[in-house]
Amino acid sequence: RLTSYETAARMAFFLTDAPPDDALLDAAEAGELDTPEGRQEAALTLLDRPTARRALRNFFTEYLVLDGLELRAKDPNLYPAWDATLARSMREETLRLLDDIIWTRDADVREMFTADYTFVNTPLAEKIYDVPAPQGGDSAASEWGRIDLPADQGRSGILSHPSVLARQANPESTSATHRGLFVLERFLCRTMPPPPEGVVTELPPSSTAPTMRERVAVHLEDPTCAGCHTISDPLGLSLENYDPIGVYRAKENGAVIDASADH
Repeated sequence: RLTSYETAARMAFFLTDAPPDDALLDAAEAGELDTPEGRQEAALTLLDRPTARRALRNFFTEYLVLDGLELRAKDPNLYPAWDATLARSMREETLRLLDDIIWTRDADVREMFTADYTFVNTPLAEKIYDVPAPQGGDSAASEWGRIDLPADQGRSGILSHPSVLARQANPESTSATHRGLFVLERFLCRTMPPPPEGVVTELPPSSTAPTMRERVAVHLEDPTCAGCHTISDPLGLSLENYDPIGVYRAKENGAVIDASADH
């Protein structure tokens, strides 16, 4: 059983990323945290503080593996639009959507997967979504506005955000395995063991297998790989319409992409 002071410390840490302040310590000393009602009231008080918003942003930055996104390498010849400014905008887009769902509208958190809208600035609008840039602001990077997701791009929520898609992709290509493993670990609470020693992890070249579905078939057909890759790769293949920086595409290397998946 936690003491009142331990309860106060944990509440402050989880909700504000900070130690308990004098008011919360006074509430603990007065026994106000000893009942569910008292703890709820204290928690709501903590959530009204600016530090709670910063703490939640920090949580999702870590949970969605968005920290250091601008350091991810992308082939400049294939993806010239990629740079640190665009990557930081991608991260901010995801955090702004979560801010809107959780703080602004107090909506069902499951909307993070189903939202048919997002927030973009000029770089995101022009380089990723191919929509008109929002108006206002004092610079291209600061002009943020809400848009409806383009219906013809099949996007829905954070799993179609370029922040997630670019982070879970390789410099020259997407990765059905990385993207699928991300979904497994972060949202389905499953893990996948490392590959067996000596197993060949390289995929066939795009010259012989133009689409990622064709290239990962080697994993799905090899018994030493299939046990794991039949779990992860179908999830990742469902995101194949988005290239390594999250731009929508219908074809890869001239071949039509099949983003269907059974799991």
